[in-house]
Amino acid sequence: MAKDNTRDGTQPLGDRAGALLGRVTPEEVERARSDAEKSEPEVDALARAAAEKAMRQRPKGKGD
Repeated sequence: MAKDNTRDGTQPLGDRAGALLGRVTPEEVERARSDAEKSEPEVDALARAAAEKAMRQRPKGKGD
């Protein structure tokens, strides 16, 4: 992990987003990662359902 370089333990983002957003604490980064990991199964389920629906609606041809 990058070295904390501010007195309060936050890390400057160092890019345009950092200029707009300010500073992000390591706890905020970890919370965002955790939230993203929790939502992955939901996204996978939605993608699977959409693919199955598309396959059912696909027109049948001579090669099928």
